[in-house]
Amino acid sequence: MTADSQNEKLITAEDKLYDIFKIHPELKEVLINLSPKFSKLNNTLLSQIATRRTTVRDAAGVARLYLREMLYRLNQAVGLGDDFLAVQKSQAQSLIQDFLKKEQPQEKEARIYFLRSNS
Repeated sequence: MTADSQNEKLITAEDKLYDIFKIHPELKEVLINLSPKFSKLNNTLLSQIATRRTTVRDAAGVARLYLREMLYRLNQAVGLGDDFLAVQKSQAQSLIQDFLKKEQPQEKEARIYFLRSNS
């Protein structure tokens, strides 16, 4: 997680909706605008009960939304959209480097197998 100058943390996939809404109640409307499935959040009692157990990841699955898109929209609404994108970019570069490191030994193993099978 990163923080901006106001010491706010990024909203992550594992954050509970209840905790997010305590800090940023305006995000309820952002979710409702993302999917009509979130219109039930307008029911105060239902919202209080359901959001205590529901993570952002769970909510994205229920609404059939891309998790990263939902996370970006939530973070953007609280002024952390650029920070979210920067973290995503650095994670993507790290994954690519890890993938490339793992590919090289497999290529070598494939050549050895190919040479053995042709003997």
